[in-house]
Amino acid sequence: SGIYQSTVNTGTFPFNEISNLVIQSRAQTGDLRSISLVTGATPTVRMTVLGTGNVGIGTNSPNQALDVIGTIQASNLLGGATTLSTDVNGNIIRTPSDKNLKQDITTITNALAKVLQLRGVQYYWKDKNQFGSQAEVGFIAQEVYKVLPEVVRTDGEYWSLNTPNILGVVVEAMKELNQKIEVLERENQALKTDKNKTVSLTEFNQLRSELEYIKAILNQNTRK
Repeated sequence: SGIYQSTVNTGTFPFNEISNLVIQSRAQTGDLRSISLVTGATPTVRMTVLGTGNVGIGTNSPNQALDVIGTIQASNLLGGATTLSTDVNGNIIRTPSDKNLKQDITTITNALAKVLQLRGVQYYWKDKNQFGSQAEVGFIAQEVYKVLPEVVRTDGEYWSLNTPNILGVVVEAMKELNQKIEVLERENQALKTDKNKTVSLTEFNQLRSELEYIKAILNQNTRK
């Protein structure tokens, strides 16, 4: 083991001015030694690099490629509390919604029909070590893809869902439903003034049921 400079992964002292600084823990085959950065009046391990390549900050036994115990601060995440997402390159970013970042903006149409095709589910994760053993509510990405492919991501290890974006569809669906209810309310009011006509509330009640369904999906989406 040692600290040296080299343009490759081997080298010896003294340092030379054109080479790279290398900290290396030499090990025999099958011997996974680690490197630790220790600081403080009372020596404390601040960072550890295991022989497996896992890096730990605040821990000397990282079980992931990067394992951090504590709060991570990144300059690109400053600006107040908000949700986080990843860009196409896998970088963690503040979830973008700025109008200046978007083009070809149009209002969602036929939103109610789309929402009525969605199925909210309750489920448990198969891999409880990674995702936990608690009951969850939400959607199935493969089912949502048939209705709203715009919110489903199929790249990566598994399919994922951009759940917050479904809220835009739900909002427009509620507007459509509200317009239908307002029309029926006006028609029913007109019918009530005509004593010779019978008011039918079948369609009106059906729309109210649909509104309650939309509200349930909206509440479920908010909790996700």
